[in-house]
Amino acid sequence: MLCILGLQECVASRAERSLEQTLERESRLLEAIQKAPVHQNIRTTVFWVGERAKPKSGWSSNFASAWDRQWKQSYGGLDSPVNRKGYFPAKFSPKQNPFYVALPFNDISNPDYLEICPLLKYFRIKKNSETKSVCKNQWIEIRLGDRTCYAQWQDVGPVFTDDYHYVFHGRRPRAHAQDMAGLDVSPAVRDYLRFRGVTHTSWRFVVEEDVPRGPWFKIVTRI
Repeated sequence: MLCILGLQECVASRAERSLEQTLERESRLLEAIQKAPVHQNIRTTVFWVGERAKPKSGWSSNFASAWDRQWKQSYGGLDSPVNRKGYFPAKFSPKQNPFYVALPFNDISNPDYLEICPLLKYFRIKKNSETKSVCKNQWIEIRLGDRTCYAQWQDVGPVFTDDYHYVFHGRRPRAHAQDMAGLDVSPAVRDYLRFRGVTHTSWRFVVEEDVPRGPWFKIVTRI
């Protein structure tokens, strides 16, 4: 009996140490996102689920995203930038968060960064098991003037898919050299920030626990 009790205590002690180590590691990685750079004065444009590519533009349509081949179907339809009902599309209730963005980095096609980037390591700990990408569904805070909006990362772009030093280290977007945007936002984000056409915003990564209540929490994308 004493041997059994001793073994149980030993197993419990190892489990406690393992949990403590995991929590300590997660705490260190959490500091990485709390200290992540604020990206200032970023050229910002609007895109939407189901957007058709303009002729001769060189861009692809947004029926699929970098991480979802059936993005339009997953979302529930065309997220029209014109026909709106508040922050939602007017013709249907979306299945996913209408507050979404695209940033120019794809972890699936750039896996080496997962081993060296503290932010990506944190994303990997916190990611939903149903998603292959560790970046998909992460939250960012976007500011324009005195307005602050929150949205989930749902696609890759504009222009580049590997601008790691901009997205995670605060360098200027490579796309700016081509007079292109460093951030794409959805119609809901556009409407909340109250701009039209092209603008310049500031943004940073945030953890979901730090996101305040707002219209971006009516539907949260988990898959």
